[in-house]
Amino acid sequence: MKAASGRTVIRVDLEFVPNLIVQSSSVCGHPPCSGWPDPLKKAIDKRSAEGGADKGRIFYLTQRQWPSQSTSVVAALLFHVDDHVFRVTQLGSATDRHASQRRVDFTTLLLCAEQVAIALGLDRVEWLVHTDSAARAACSNHSFRKVRRASSRCKSLRANEILLEKLVARRLQ
Repeated sequence: MKAASGRTVIRVDLEFVPNLIVQSSSVCGHPPCSGWPDPLKKAIDKRSAEGGADKGRIFYLTQRQWPSQSTSVVAALLFHVDDHVFRVTQLGSATDRHASQRRVDFTTLLLCAEQVAIALGLDRVEWLVHTDSAARAACSNHSFRKVRRASSRCKSLRANEILLEKLVARRLQ
C-alpha cells in the first residue's frame, strides 16, 4: 500500500456482498453518478483533486444489475489516511437509494474501511460527522462511539464537527 515516494496509495477491488463491488478511485478513477447530492458531489470533486484519484482517497460502491450485469455507482466513502489514522470524512449515496439500501451500502463501505485500517496496522477507524443525528445514526447502525471533545484528537475540530471512532482488531504479524 506504500508507493516508492513514501505516500500511501490504497488499491481496493472487492466484492464484499453479492452484486456490490467496492473499488478505490486508484482502481476505477471517478465513475459518473448523476444522482449524487450536491454536497457529496462537491466533496468528491475536492477529494479527487491534486492526485487524489491516484492515491485512492475515495471508495466507490457499484451495484451490478441482474441479469444484464450492467453496473451503476450507488455510494461513496471519502477518507484521509496517514501513518496513524484512517479517517472517514464523508459518506453518502445516490439520491434514489432507499433507507434500507443506504444502510447496506454504508455498512459495506465501512467494512472495507475497517479492513484497510487493519491492513495498514491501525487499531481504529475515525469518522468525522457534522450533526448530532448523523453521530447517533453512526453509533447505533455501525457501532461507532463519540470521541470526547476534551481528547487531543479533537483539538483541531470545528464547532460543528463530531469525531467518532470504532476500534478494529489488529492483524497478527
